[in-house]
Amino acid sequence: MGSSFLVPAFIVLFSSSHQVSFCAAGDRLAAGQSISANQTIVSAGQIFALGFFTPENSDAAATLLYAGIWYNRLPGMRTVVWVANRETPLRDPAGVLTITEDGNIAVLDGMGRTVWSTNCTGIPSNTSAAAVLQDSGNLVLGHGNGGDDVWQSFDHHTDTFLPGMKQRVNLTTGVSTRVTSWRGAADPSPGQFIHTADPKNPLQNCIFKNSEILVRLRPWDGKVLATYGKPGSTNSLIVYRIVKGDDDLSLTFNMADNSILGRVVLEYTGTLTIFIWVESSWVRIVSFPDKICDFYNMCGPFASCISTQSSCRCLDEFEPRRPEDWKMGNFTGGCVRRLHLQCDGTDRFLKVPGMKLPDGFSVMWNKSMQQCEAECSTGCRCQGYAYADLSSLDGGFAGSRCLVWLGEMKDLEQIPARGENLYVRLHESELEGNNARLEDGIFPRKNKNLMKIVAPILSLGMLLTVICCYFCIKIHKSREGKRRSRKIVLTPQDLDITSALGNEKEMPDTTLFDFKIVKAATFDFSSENKLGEGGFGPVYKGSFLSGQEVAVKRLSKGSKQGYQEFHNEVRLIARLQHKNLVQLLGWCTHKDEKILIYEYMPNKSLDKFIFDPTRLAELNWEKRFDIIKGIANGLLYLHQHSRMRVIHRDLKTSNVLLDSEMNPKISDFGLARTFQTNQDKGSTQRVVGTYGYMSPEYALNGVFSEKSDVFSFGVILLEIITGKRSTGFYPDNNYQSLFGYQIPYHGEDLYLRLQLGNNTRFEDGIFSRKSKSLIKIIVPILSVGMLLTMICCYFSIKTHKSRGDLKETNLLLMCHCYKACKRRSGKIVPPQGLGITSALGSEKEMPDVALFDFKIVKAATSFFSSENRLGEGGFGSVYKGTFLSGQEVAVKRLSKGSKQGYQEFHNEVRLIARLQHKNLVRLLGWCTHKDEKILIYEYMPNKSLDKFIFDPTKSAELNWEKRFDIIKGIANGLLYLHQHSRMRVIHRDLKTSNVLLDSEMNPKISDFGLARTFQTNQDKENTQRVVGTYGYMSPEYAMNGVFSEKSDVFSFGVILLEIITGKRSTGFYPDSNYQSLFGYAWQMWEGGKGLELLDPSMLSSSSWATEVLRCTQLAMLCIQEDVADRPTMSSIVFSLSSDTCTLPVPNKPAFVFGRDQKPIRPASQDGASKRSVN
Repeated sequence: MGSSFLVPAFIVLFSSSHQVSFCAAGDRLAAGQSISANQTIVSAGQIFALGFFTPENSDAAATLLYAGIWYNRLPGMRTVVWVANRETPLRDPAGVLTITEDGNIAVLDGMGRTVWSTNCTGIPSNTSAAAVLQDSGNLVLGHGNGGDDVWQSFDHHTDTFLPGMKQRVNLTTGVSTRVTSWRGAADPSPGQFIHTADPKNPLQNCIFKNSEILVRLRPWDGKVLATYGKPGSTNSLIVYRIVKGDDDLSLTFNMADNSILGRVVLEYTGTLTIFIWVESSWVRIVSFPDKICDFYNMCGPFASCISTQSSCRCLDEFEPRRPEDWKMGNFTGGCVRRLHLQCDGTDRFLKVPGMKLPDGFSVMWNKSMQQCEAECSTGCRCQGYAYADLSSLDGGFAGSRCLVWLGEMKDLEQIPARGENLYVRLHESELEGNNARLEDGIFPRKNKNLMKIVAPILSLGMLLTVICCYFCIKIHKSREGKRRSRKIVLTPQDLDITSALGNEKEMPDTTLFDFKIVKAATFDFSSENKLGEGGFGPVYKGSFLSGQEVAVKRLSKGSKQGYQEFHNEVRLIARLQHKNLVQLLGWCTHKDEKILIYEYMPNKSLDKFIFDPTRLAELNWEKRFDIIKGIANGLLYLHQHSRMRVIHRDLKTSNVLLDSEMNPKISDFGLARTFQTNQDKGSTQRVVGTYGYMSPEYALNGVFSEKSDVFSFGVILLEIITGKRSTGFYPDNNYQSLFGYQIPYHGEDLYLRLQLGNNTRFEDGIFSRKSKSLIKIIVPILSVGMLLTMICCYFSIKTHKSRGDLKETNLLLMCHCYKACKRRSGKIVPPQGLGITSALGSEKEMPDVALFDFKIVKAATSFFSSENRLGEGGFGSVYKGTFLSGQEVAVKRLSKGSKQGYQEFHNEVRLIARLQHKNLVRLLGWCTHKDEKILIYEYMPNKSLDKFIFDPTKSAELNWEKRFDIIKGIANGLLYLHQHSRMRVIHRDLKTSNVLLDSEMNPKISDFGLARTFQTNQDKENTQRVVGTYGYMSPEYAMNGVFSEKSDVFSFGVILLEIITGKRSTGFYPDSNYQSLFGYAWQMWEGGKGLELLDPSMLSSSSWATEVLRCTQLAMLCIQEDVADRPTMSSIVFSLSSDTCTLPVPNKPAFVFGRDQKPIRPASQDGASKRSVN
């Protein structure tokens, strides 16, 4: 810690500037006298007062009284420095503070019963006892004239050290004076924080929370402990006197400047703070902890915390115990030696200056430095030592202090200005050639004659090792040849990323494969297993022992582009999660080899179908249209819905793979680039891509953007529709490319001519030959497709801004069943097990998230302090935390006693860690410790949506534009869960308090504890355990335990109503014929008063009236009782993005029960509410 050993930091108190004011009792309380609730005694210098007080801002009744001492006549709030009856407050204003017949100071209630007493025994029973309040703030009880003092408040600390107080430490028993914090800002009762000497090592002070160390101050070294100056001054503020006896240590602090008022307080938050009075207020000089390195053992054993860099560093010649954890920012595992100690007298000591000495030492007195070193040189237990000469002290003690560490060195910190020299024991070879790093007096090297014996032995050992290695390699190679014809089991190696790939954080949720396994799986990259040639190398089919088939992409060894593209693919696609993007399973590096392992696509790539005359007929228009929509959805996710905005830059038909069900998956992210949220375009001097798919601005000027991918998408559309390559030659056309093919034609037959001859027969093989009646169906479909293609491929030499965007409006079709029909239901499949192991399942169950040490989480949240508490979630509390790097996080601490807690905990980690969408909250990590189950999320500074829409003072901050953006964001997040994620997810607890808002008010769905995954062909599920939130649950779920995507749609409708109205769904509406928000909204909607539902905190505007009515109608559609009547999230997103969409008329909502169910209709509207909103 950057501070010195504060044991504790006292401040002398004296002031000559205060004027005297007299009280009836003067500065003393004599035997038989008492003071009541409205009386005080004041010290002679008018500095302190003693009396009864009620904590300011207290929620308790005003009669809750405490006897205490405070600064007299300071302006502002009363500053209390000592409390007598802190555990037993008076609830009776008739209580008194008095000296009882037995000579003790006592607090009595109105009935004369003792509430608190000094409890001194053996005091003579006479009338000479008196209590005097001194100008130091010390209340002293004495007997007789000049008699001994029998009790003083300075020996019975509460939460404050005053100058002149002593801290006494028994060096044998560890018993020490202690200071205990208040329980709260207005609650003087003992809190959970204690400042005292460490019972195990009394030479150092600690701040404890209950019995755990929160902060450890550095051990006493006999030097100046603290020299803090006034604000803006370099003069010393604190002086001290230390006296060491045979078995104890006594420390007393005073002020260098007696004109300054000061105090040291252990605040109820656990912070030890030095205050001084400057002009008219208390000024904070220094606090502990005030930086992340102050917290105990942040970096683990043999690692020091670097405050200036907010990071941890291993001691020299040590290395991280778990490198993968360090790369993820989890340092608590600490470090281990690179070489073990020899323990034969040859070990050396490395001097490490400027250190806060670690915890866990043993102390020896009056040893020389050579003796101290000798104590640490015997055996193998000692890890290092530290020495301090104490002979310069003026406390009557001459000698030295030797500290040795017989175990791990914990809680190290670099503090160059105040630190000590630490001597770390190392293997002799680690210090060879580094004599400058050795301290004088360290043991010299042993006799070199020893090497004459050791050298021949080592040489013989090395020779035998080489011979053994040779035969092992021969045997291994012969066995490997026999195994090549067999499938090899997948054995992922430790994620130790080499210099070729950089930080492990760049490789989330993927496996590092051994090169031998990959060779065996592909039969040594045999030509029979070759699937094709990619942009930067061949692709092979591989099979593992489990039967899993994979695609192995082997980057060309000689390609200069290879490394960059390899790193790009692993970094990008491992983080992207969408059902229309290919899934990266793992990677491999070996010498010059760079290999990517993907999920296997049995139908290979799209170009293998549309450009092959023999396979072309397998793709009818329905399949082609599904492929088009899939590619568009995948591209839209990359551009808008992923947390990273990604430009693919090499989109083409050969990079669109097809799975066994002909679902398209975009692949090959080697050229992809990520964009910032506020970034529109990028440029490069290195134009790479595929001729025929590159946009003009990219091919000519190296400028790329989302519109570059839109251009490529347009080319793919043309190729899918026509079955022709974009780079083909068309001699019978005025243009020599597919872009110009048939463009001169105008009129309604333009699109037909691309596919139909003059005799209206299908000539190009997209469809089998049918009757002319099919033209009526084909024409509008081709028109939509070609229109989108022409928009995508349009380019102006002056600007390319007119090219279209990929939006939901252009991609989604809104379909409804006829009134007498219902949507066909798929087969109900039993839900898959969660794969829960004894703890949390395999590491694969926890992708792309860090496992945090409980100590780090505790320190980040200041021991889960009430000040850091953000709110209460469904299954526990949420706290704000700050890590060593300064990153702010939200820490969700699941309730220990909750039976639901474990299942929901596993659910959240398993699900949300795999989901990646900008409208879903991001899970950063998790932690388990005994009964503790903790989730760490990204921090949302604006908290949850309900904090705005239901708060009269904050709801005005959300105008309609912001509310509409929030609605669309929630809808997009839900659509991703239901349709676009690789896992179909039902949230089951969607509500406004589970919608979090980031700094820019972007919504993010959170709290996946109740979420369930569905199979692709599964429509609904049921459960015997209905859990959720009243007011948001759909009727079929609340009553029968049946849930589906439409359950989330119902909850979304409720949220829509709450956002529009600013009212809670569970509120009571006495002015309505109905007793719920559903009924109230239905009554207003049926009566043609839809706009009157709008939150009154928003100013009405005709510019968005149509949007408000459309959202209200969508909400009414979502909360219909019949599941089949509710829209899907895809149709909702489409409706929110379209100004011309026609919505069906909603039926009466679920849960609508009222006294009078006749709607209120204005005479002028005459049933206008039945009309749809366009």
